Amino acid sequence: MAGDDEGLARRNVLGLGVTSLLTDVSTEMILAILPFYATEVLGIQMEALGFIEGAAETVASLLKGVSGKISDKFMRRKPFAILGYGISAFTKPLFGITSTWHHILTVRIADRIGKGIRTAPRDALLASSIEPSLRGRAFGLHRMMDTLGAITGPLISLVMLTYGFSYRTIFFLTIIPGLLAILFLVPVREATERSIERRSNFIEKEATYSAEESGVLTWKFAIFIAAVTIFSLGNFSYAFWLLRSSEAGIPVNLVPLFYTLHNIAYALAALPAGELSDRIGREKVLASGYIAFALACLGFTFTNTFTTAALLLILYGVFRAITDTVQRAMASDLAKRRELGTAFGVLHTAVGLSALPSSTIAGLLWSMYGSWAAFTYGAVLAIISTFLLSIWAKIKS
Repeated sequence: MAGDDEGLARRNVLGLGVTSLLTDVSTEMILAILPFYATEVLGIQMEALGFIEGAAETVASLLKGVSGKISDKFMRRKPFAILGYGISAFTKPLFGITSTWHHILTVRIADRIGKGIRTAPRDALLASSIEPSLRGRAFGLHRMMDTLGAITGPLISLVMLTYGFSYRTIFFLTIIPGLLAILFLVPVREATERSIERRSNFIEKEATYSAEESGVLTWKFAIFIAAVTIFSLGNFSYAFWLLRSSEAGIPVNLVPLFYTLHNIAYALAALPAGELSDRIGREKVLASGYIAFALACLGFTFTNTFTTAALLLILYGVFRAITDTVQRAMASDLAKRRELGTAFGVLHTAVGLSALPSSTIAGLLWSMYGSWAAFTYGAVLAIISTFLLSIWAKIKS
């Protein structure tokens, strides 16, 4: 019986990981060139491009909560994952027939609808397949594979552009990794009621809080989400980090290289971060991620050297690996087994809806006072979030 559970866990972790990798390949093939296609080929203004991205991500954020809740109601996760990945796979090539910013907006929102539908149920499917003591490792492996796709996608587009492929042709060809991603979902299976029950008993036996104290309507979960939300309000767009890196001494033509190194650092750190959280506790590792972010922000308020800026940009990748991995594992630990979709929906919605105000506030601070103000703002909120996690740890104990 335990062997069946282990087989299910391996199959689901690998299947979902490869699916995310291939989906991110197709996504990043597009995102690496979409701004240039939109502005140079279609003549779209930057403000319209900003509106497109903001609207698309807002739609995705709102849907994550809804799809997670519905998947809990039916206790079925895989159909939502297939639907979400399918929508994204078939809509991305449509960028190749766009001719106005309205078309770009429509296709981008459709793609993000797919992401919104699949994200929370997919994470719930992964969590329900894994023993609680190994969830950090599982989510770490998943985030690592996802990021490998983010590294590979732009490189594919770069090679294709070098060999004379047009923007539109690259858009059309994203259907290939998109369809392959769906194929790798086929062997993924829902956890059986019996195996979930065994894991539920394990949770009640091993956790430092009782089953009655767990769930999305508890103070523990509320404080956790409050800490994540406050941190996310200070976790502004990666564009600010790239601009500050250039300002600090990294030549503009080398910034994409260091952004790739940042993604490599993310991929290398995700799995160890998850495994460490399995051993010493989620809150300790998550707090270290928040502190790493604060240190990187404070470093960027002072540095004006090439070497320091490069190191801080890589540290930025490490902190993102820690927070993205451990926040997922921690949310699954705090939720009851029939609330996993809701828990992930709340988590992803909180993070997603914080993205627009966080970057807006950082942009205003940068414009009014300089880059130091934006990065100080991020550091302060990260410190507050770390303090909330310490309160959470006291309540837990």
